[in-house]
Amino acid sequence: MRPNGRDDQLPWYFQEEIVSRYESWYTGKKGERMDHLEKRLLLGLLGEFGKGKVESLLEVGCGTTHFTRWFESLGIEAVGLDLSEVMLAEARRWWRGPLVQGDAAALPFANKSFDVVAFIACFEYMPDPLRVLREARRVARKGLLLGLMNRWSLTALRRRVQELLGRNPFYKDAHFYSLPEIKRLIAQAFKDERERPRLRWSSTLFPPIPGFPQEARLPFGAFLGLAVAFPPQAWTEEGQSRGRRG
Repeated sequence: MRPNGRDDQLPWYFQEEIVSRYESWYTGKKGERMDHLEKRLLLGLLGEFGKGKVESLLEVGCGTTHFTRWFESLGIEAVGLDLSEVMLAEARRWWRGPLVQGDAAALPFANKSFDVVAFIACFEYMPDPLRVLREARRVARKGLLLGLMNRWSLTALRRRVQELLGRNPFYKDAHFYSLPEIKRLIAQAFKDERERPRLRWSSTLFPPIPGFPQEARLPFGAFLGLAVAFPPQAWTEEGQSRGRRG
């Protein structure tokens, strides 16, 4: 659907001309460095989901499957989901794995279908984030993995300036989150204390800050990663029901 017949009124992920060059960002020197740091952070967080390996994962907002492919390379059975058929068409050029067109607020999967549900650089575009978190909670067994563009970073400020100058179309519709803000949202999504998840987070510092490692538990890194690990009793519907009955 194209409002008034104009592509430029659509979010960027529905515009073929922009989507077609999205993957090229990762091939530049800066993109390669940031990609390396982000994946190293996410790899550490994947170890936070209890005993045993993460065997299956749904990446919501998979885009071109840049991270979906990486999850698969780790030996994880990965599935990509995106709202945009334009994005999925581009994704099929890069990956032959399972791709699904769907809405993050109404996931077309049964309860507890995947060990982990991941949102990497896409949660910022969700118009109803609380509903999206609750839906991800329904579909995940062990927890959620979030990779966010941090509102409290110099990188976020630079991106906003670029957007205002009309130089960067990617963040026009994005809402950047700070660490306290995303923590509050997660707490709202998991109000039952018996199902309250354990949070583990870290951030990447880019550009580098002298005297600090490039990955640290500092709330102003450019990329904020969170593992939202469910308690073991919530891994099955039976255990979840027992917890609710008390």
